[in-house]
Amino acid sequence: MDTAVAKASQTKIIFIKLWGASGVSNLADGIGLTAAPLLATTLTRDPFLISSLVFAQRLPWFLFTLISGALVDRLDRRKVMKTTNLGRFLLLGGLGFLVLNEWINLPLLYVTFFLLGIIETLFDNAALAILPVIVSEDKLEEANGRLFATATLTNEMVGPPLGSFLFSVLRSTPFFLAAMAYGFSSTVLGWIPGQFAPKVATHQQGLVQEIREGVRWFWNHRLLRTLGFFGGTFNFVSAAIMGVFVLFAQDVLGLSEAAYGLLISMGAIGGIVGSLMTKKLSSRFGPGSILFVYACLSGIDFIGMGLTTNPFLVGIMFILISMTNMFGNVIIVSLRQAIIPEHLLGRVASA
Repeated sequence: MDTAVAKASQTKIIFIKLWGASGVSNLADGIGLTAAPLLATTLTRDPFLISSLVFAQRLPWFLFTLISGALVDRLDRRKVMKTTNLGRFLLLGGLGFLVLNEWINLPLLYVTFFLLGIIETLFDNAALAILPVIVSEDKLEEANGRLFATATLTNEMVGPPLGSFLFSVLRSTPFFLAAMAYGFSSTVLGWIPGQFAPKVATHQQGLVQEIREGVRWFWNHRLLRTLGFFGGTFNFVSAAIMGVFVLFAQDVLGLSEAAYGLLISMGAIGGIVGSLMTKKLSSRFGPGSILFVYACLSGIDFIGMGLTTNPFLVGIMFILISMTNMFGNVIIVSLRQAIIPEHLLGRVASA
């Protein structure tokens, strides 16, 4: 009995450290990813060139995510997260230095965010794969709800207004602060004891064969395949909108740099509510029904944004979109973690 209690206590401490590191990392995301498009608008007003920043950051998810998933299934997931956050610390610190000395230009900004995108494929795949090793299957939705609630609070509520305010004071400051947050998150991850490599060895076939195994497993699983196309469609629409949203906020809604960050942060209210409600709603109505509502309401909200120039109404729609988006995130991620074998999590999830 004492052994069981000690093990439960250790598991709780490990989860709290992971939770804290994730929160700090998401704070860095919120600061940096809000300041970056604002920086881009000081270099150009061309919507295509500004949206290309989002393209540069997301392109690695198309080019490298399968490789990242295979690497995550070979390596210790905690060490991957620690190392990648150290890499983000160096990249954002370097970007802040370039901005401070007025050496920044669009190509350098694109390259920086392309490299950050590569790192993100490794970090996110490792973060998804490590959780089922720490918490039991019946606790996944609850644990993901807490992680997503904290991510929403830091990434969407605190990070954007802080990033935009600091940018309006001194343009390099948000990038330095984001770098320090990534560095601290890397340190906290280093405090987590134990080994988090897959229990089943996966590197005996060669990288290409391992990737094929993951893609084949994903494609043959009807539910995961359906959820993959579902999530991909939503991500496509969201990226198309958010790629030029900074121009919409400034030129159509008439918002200042600081007000833009505040508008983005309004979505966090819905995200926190959604992440904490998901488990209860999913248990009562079923995950399929909740995903259907999520898709319908998100579509209506996106249309509504395009039909108004009122910042307050756009903020309300951001709250609703963030809430329903959280339903989808918690349900889909928890299903993946419960369904996919632990030694295949990186590869199948990346597919």
